[in-house]
Amino acid sequence: MNSALRELIALSLILGLSLHLCPEGGVRQVLTVLSAALLGISVLSSFKGLDYDALALGNAKLREAERTITEDGERTSQKLNRLLIEEEYASYIRDRAESIGVGDLEVQVQVQWSYEGFWLPYAAHITGTVEPSKQTALERMIRDELGIPTERQYWYSNG
Repeated sequence: MNSALRELIALSLILGLSLHLCPEGGVRQVLTVLSAALLGISVLSSFKGLDYDALALGNAKLREAERTITEDGERTSQKLNRLLIEEEYASYIRDRAESIGVGDLEVQVQVQWSYEGFWLPYAAHITGTVEPSKQTALERMIRDELGIPTERQYWYSNG
């Protein structure tokens, strides 16, 4: 492609110089038409030298890269969405614990993708010092409001 561009530039310079040196009149008009025709033929002949196989291969590589980027973006979006949902559930449990007088809890919630297409809470890991009666109340709240059974509620003591 570079050689075709160089040839086109050289031809343009030669034809431009010849038009500049040609005297006014009929010869100059004929030379103008011939110059335009030669430049047009030169441009068109450069297109027949295109490597269509290389263009097709380049297009295929671009489409593959686009597909990969799109898939990576979707996976990243899903992961960020899951992390946000987990943090919202953990925050909800901390807020509910504070409402019954339990503070300083570290809460991690694991979510699982449902058949309906939602992230649902699956398990809760709770670290902190909690009185037995308040722990029982929190266990019930987590079971009833978030649907996490007590078997998947893991309680860890700070001490």
